[in-house]
Amino acid sequence: MSPPTRAPIAIVVNGPSSAGKSTLCEHLHRALVRRRASHPDAAAFFRVAFDDFLHHVHPHMLPRSFLLLTGGDIQDCASRAPHDGAACFEYVDETLLSSDEREASTTRLARLVLSSVGERFLAGQTLGWGAHLALGTNLLVDAFLQDEAWAVDLRGALTKANARVLLVGLDGDVETLERRERARGDRFPGMARRSARVVHAHDWPREYHVRASIGSGSENDEGKATVDVVVQRVLQELARLEES
Repeated sequence: MSPPTRAPIAIVVNGPSSAGKSTLCEHLHRALVRRRASHPDAAAFFRVAFDDFLHHVHPHMLPRSFLLLTGGDIQDCASRAPHDGAACFEYVDETLLSSDEREASTTRLARLVLSSVGERFLAGQTLGWGAHLALGTNLLVDAFLQDEAWAVDLRGALTKANARVLLVGLDGDVETLERRERARGDRFPGMARRSARVVHAHDWPREYHVRASIGSGSENDEGKATVDVVVQRVLQELARLEES
């Protein structure tokens, strides 16, 4: 295997839950493939995501709250009670309301908390991305930088691999994020609202090459960009990065 001739590129997409990160990455990855088909010298990209760790988790290691939310089978669930340490992650309700008030609240706040084994796996996953970059593989990273430590780990992996980084930040008004959250049915209520407050508040990343709020394209989405518009903006920034 020949060593890379140029520093690898990492396109990192960060934003709150239900902001459209995976949708953007899907469309952007397709555009990157088409770009390479038209220009064989263009960089090839592999897509990775924060959620990849879920593909490696046995369903019985998922939290009961997640299985109940998604209609999964809790009969053989390893976790017998919330936060007993048997699940790889849990949802923590930070609303600090009584149970009756919580059900009626429109300002529910929730965050994802990994168990010790989940934290180790996520740290290893991030290191793996760095290893791919160090080998010269360009990555499109669908990130979710909820915690400062997750941002620190990712930045460290990118720096160690001497990667050229293109940062894409997605936003969204809370009402839109919560509407998408309810429609998805696989996100704990309150994740969108809380993550919108924190994913862009870490020491890194603070500034983005592209920052946008993705709308559905309807007349109610005035001021928001369509996915295709954001893809084109990212491709333009990528061309500038490649020339530098």
